[in-house]
Amino acid sequence: MTVQVPILITSKMRSDLRGRGYADGAIDAMTPAEAWAALGGIPQPGNPQPRALHHLARARAGASDCDLDLIRATWPDVPTNGGGGLPAAELTVWLGQRPELADLVARIDPEAPPPEPDAGRELYGWQVFTVADAYAPRPPIEYIVKGLFPLPSLSIVYGPPGCFKTMLLADLAACVAAGLPWLEPLPGKDEMTARATIKAPVLWLDFDNGLRTMHERIEATARARDLPPDTPLYYVSMPNPWLDAAAWDSVAELCQRTAALGARVIIIDNLRDVSGGVEENASEMGDVMSNLRRLSEETGAAVVVIHHQRKSNGAAGRSGDTLRGHSSIEAALDLALLIEREEHADTIQIQATKVRGADVLPFGARFTYDWKGDTTDLEKVRFYGLEIEDLASDAAIRRAILEEVEAQPEINKGELTKAVLDSLPDTPRARVWAQIDHLTADGKLRVKQGARNAKLYSVPTVRDLDLGNDG
Repeated sequence: MTVQVPILITSKMRSDLRGRGYADGAIDAMTPAEAWAALGGIPQPGNPQPRALHHLARARAGASDCDLDLIRATWPDVPTNGGGGLPAAELTVWLGQRPELADLVARIDPEAPPPEPDAGRELYGWQVFTVADAYAPRPPIEYIVKGLFPLPSLSIVYGPPGCFKTMLLADLAACVAAGLPWLEPLPGKDEMTARATIKAPVLWLDFDNGLRTMHERIEATARARDLPPDTPLYYVSMPNPWLDAAAWDSVAELCQRTAALGARVIIIDNLRDVSGGVEENASEMGDVMSNLRRLSEETGAAVVVIHHQRKSNGAAGRSGDTLRGHSSIEAALDLALLIEREEHADTIQIQATKVRGADVLPFGARFTYDWKGDTTDLEKVRFYGLEIEDLASDAAIRRAILEEVEAQPEINKGELTKAVLDSLPDTPRARVWAQIDHLTADGKLRVKQGARNAKLYSVPTVRDLDLGNDG
């Protein structure tokens, strides 16, 4: 079995190397194998554990007390003699056929004490952590755009055709690449809509629009903010080889390209076109999403994928149900943003339908543009932020429930549901019931039995909370 050293020096490896005193210049000069060895053989995906390497080095030196079981478990094809030992001559030939492994073994002093087996650190090639690691101080989560897209993360932006999802993300990409606030208010408006960004290189992968359209859109968003030509906003269109997110080898090559550019944001347009022929309603989409998750973890980047909305069947339900495809798509995400636009409108509403972490309240944007002279070529494109009233999120439903209960103590469930639907008329009844149950489970609503087993709701008093009164 050939040992696979890391295909690139990941951002986490760089951070660990800096922590061990290596300067950036020295890290840049390392090969992935050298970086891995400098970290003491800390297991990376596909690499052997340090203790196994140490025992292999001792076996090569002719020691008789090496852990043969561990060696054979790590490298099943290692040559053994009739007694189960490792014959020196055959072992030398075997290592000669595996230069990367031989190089790692040569770095190890076979006379040094072997690394102690530590279930909290290594387990046959896996890096395992303990509660002590969980307790260790960590820097706060970084968001490439304030409140959105953590580093690293996997997100989807989706909506129906013509909802400006690609243009909105192009506007975002320009702001991140230049380190400018995104969705500033319209000139003359005193609204708190702007979201700070972390200045970082952006890589856009277009598998949908074609090169001419990409040139036009990137130019228009960049000119709207007078960005210099060396702004680190990189894009490819209809590239060869194509990205096949169903195959890790293809995604691994994207890891290398991302590292070469130093990109911290990867935008992929769109999910269907990079799924390697996997039908989007099939369970195999879980493999596609797992590879995209690994892309974000290996590169430390925020991966944002453009996708489409499911066609409505007329039934009301959870907002996230409109995300097209297998349930594994939504399950893999840190954030899903649904973009909605009324026909011919220049404004859009963006709603989070899946969040892993802090809530993201709905927000709005206005699309503005200029043509080039008398042509239909875009000259400038820019989105401005709009403050909108939150009438769709789960948080909005919970607020409406609590307001009605405070106004009408011991209101029954039917009357409570009707009152909430009167204030939020586009909300499905099932969502109101779900949030009533949510508030009750959290202890923010008190429920007791009324006449004919009716459930009566009120807001708990301080005494209720002290006594744990559940009605």
